[in-house]
Amino acid sequence: MNKFLNLITGTPDYPTWLAGLFFAIIGLAFYYYSKVRKRNAESTATPYQFSFRFFLRDNLSELIFSILAIMLLMRFSVEHLTPEATILLALGFGLTGPKVIDMIMKYQAGARK
Repeated sequence: MNKFLNLITGTPDYPTWLAGLFFAIIGLAFYYYSKVRKRNAESTATPYQFSFRFFLRDNLSELIFSILAIMLLMRFSVEHLTPEATILLALGFGLTGPKVIDMIMKYQAGARK
């Protein structure tokens, strides 16, 4: 089981990897907080007051793929950086990950035209 976890995380230092994931999720929380603050409450497509249920329904796939991307980025960053740098970088992954994924998807969609 340890070998499997080493292959998944890229390091035998699981607490540091989990701390990086924790900080990446904090970064995601800040990203989504800014996204919620920019929403148009007057739109007929969204509820007037914030609804966590609506937020999850509207963002769940983006949230899942953002977490998967963060896990991949963290996995391969530990091979090239110190654990401390990986934790700081993980926060950056969380803050910018969804936007970068969106840019890649838009670029890919443009290539198909």
